[in-house]
Amino acid sequence: MGDDIFPAWVLRKIKYVFMLERVAWTRSVEERLTTRLEKEVPIINELIYTKKSSKIGIIRSNIENFNHREHREGIISSCTESPP
Repeated sequence: MGDDIFPAWVLRKIKYVFMLERVAWTRSVEERLTTRLEKEVPIINELIYTKKSSKIGIIRSNIENFNHREHREGIISSCTESPP
């Protein structure tokens, strides 16, 4: 994945897991477990597999891009908003 695409992809996946989790907490225990097993676990596994299969050079360049101040501040502010 390209330098700008990879971090955005990872963050989009993480944001989706948090959204699923927020919805799951409004459901019964059984429904929460089902959501986690059927929807969240595959996303997390995809993130782990992608990280392991990526080249170290790509990861390093993406980390450098992530450290760009404006980009980092935008992500932090969107991730720290409390759920409704």
